[in-house]
Amino acid sequence: MKLQNLTPKDISELLFQGIDNSNFLCVVTDLYGKIIFANKGASKIFHYPQEYIIGKSAFSFFSYPHNLYQILKTQKTYQGFVEGRTHEGLPFYLHVEIAPLQKDEEEVGFIYLGENVLVEKENCQCLKIATFDTLTELPHERAFSTLINTYIERYKQPFTLLIVDIYGFSNLALIYDLPFLDTLLKEVTQRLKSILPPQTFIGRKESDEFLIVLFETSKEKIGSLIIDIFECFYNLFIIDEKPILLTVNIGASSYPEDGSTFEELFSKALYALEKAKKKGENTFSVYEKEVEEEVKAFISQREKVAKLLKERKFLLYGQPYFSTSNKEIGGIEILSRIKENEKVESIATIIDFLESSGLISKVEDYLFEEIKKIGPKIKIPLSINLSAKSFISPEIFSKLHDLRKTLGYPFVCEITERLFLEKDTVKIISKIKDLDIQIALDDFGTGYASFSYIETLPIDFIKIDISFIRRMLDEPKALAIVQTIIDLAKRFGIKTVAEGVENEEQFRILRLLMCDYVQGYYLSPPAPIESYIGL
Repeated sequence: MKLQNLTPKDISELLFQGIDNSNFLCVVTDLYGKIIFANKGASKIFHYPQEYIIGKSAFSFFSYPHNLYQILKTQKTYQGFVEGRTHEGLPFYLHVEIAPLQKDEEEVGFIYLGENVLVEKENCQCLKIATFDTLTELPHERAFSTLINTYIERYKQPFTLLIVDIYGFSNLALIYDLPFLDTLLKEVTQRLKSILPPQTFIGRKESDEFLIVLFETSKEKIGSLIIDIFECFYNLFIIDEKPILLTVNIGASSYPEDGSTFEELFSKALYALEKAKKKGENTFSVYEKEVEEEVKAFISQREKVAKLLKERKFLLYGQPYFSTSNKEIGGIEILSRIKENEKVESIATIIDFLESSGLISKVEDYLFEEIKKIGPKIKIPLSINLSAKSFISPEIFSKLHDLRKTLGYPFVCEITERLFLEKDTVKIISKIKDLDIQIALDDFGTGYASFSYIETLPIDFIKIDISFIRRMLDEPKALAIVQTIIDLAKRFGIKTVAEGVENEEQFRILRLLMCDYVQGYYLSPPAPIESYIGL
């Protein structure tokens, strides 16, 4: 039978057959949400037989029926995302169009047309593992990225991307165990979901970061959502009868103004988030065009660091510190260097970037592995610098334990005074010392610590900052500070190391002041770590 010979009834039957067999969802409800038709696509998505679905309420198949009710209440066509649960309890996300149906100019129901946007495999469990974060059952970053890029490609409609970061979440890992934190993150997820309007989509990036897309771009809608997010954290979380107060930071970027892909938008929202974090708790920042060049430099620097890691251009150097009594080596501080175009320079040139971008952990992991390879060949005690980010990370204890076991002898961890702004510093130091690892307080006298810390902190070494050593021959006050640090340290059994000793006169004064060790170009500049093998 030719198509042109089909009657309207034939065409209707063919259309019905095509819709019924489609993998896309098609559901028809009355005005109150009762399902009067569901196609095979709906059956595949819900994992229920068609006959079971018909007669049930559409609200029973979706996770947040109040959002769906608000959509239907407007009696206008809606496009957006809805979340639901299959028969097995697995999450699904649909991009739907919900439109009112009319007969004789009177609304009689609604039609739902939708696509399961995160389908990857037929097997349900594989789908869950591949697509969703197993703890919160939110789409993980890769799935979220795929969905947003698909949305951009198909619809090219404006939207706003938010990154919500829980402020200071890593500190909780020092106090509570993993099951407690997992329960807390589940509660955070549910609380965020409960306040999100229908025109949103949520995913999870890392342990304490959530991704939210708002398919609205008006300042009022964006501002309202940000306020709602802040307010939803005002109430305490009660986990195992323990009250927990959380605060957040938010970074935002907009499509299409700030990028044409999820990756571009994410990098700019992340940049805005870093700006917000610098302002303190419960703050937000929206990416601005004016910082475009800064973002480009940020991305370029990330690519540079990735390339340096891949090409193994991060090198280990060492600089000994010597006893003032006999000039024998007391230990070797491990220093990081970067080799680019045959030029070797200190990692200090990019340390601020590494810490702000989060790449410091990757670089330190790489350097730790290199130390494990060469450290056992060096019989002189090593001293290793810890970044602030690593110091407060839950993984630091296992990393240090592994390093201590590999080296086979005690080593020293150097921390800076800025860590005294972190909570539980004393507790962390004590845990590190329990691993048979010593602690040195680096750059003492320039930052947040005071002389009272010499008495209260369980430290083994104080490294007197180079600025005092350089000035002590010309400035009596600087000399007095150096002498006071050395005298106090001796009273509490703490060894002292003077940094940046560059000449015989400085060395002589420090020996007279009974400083235990000196470090600097006077006795030895930094050298490749291999040069200390066999000493």
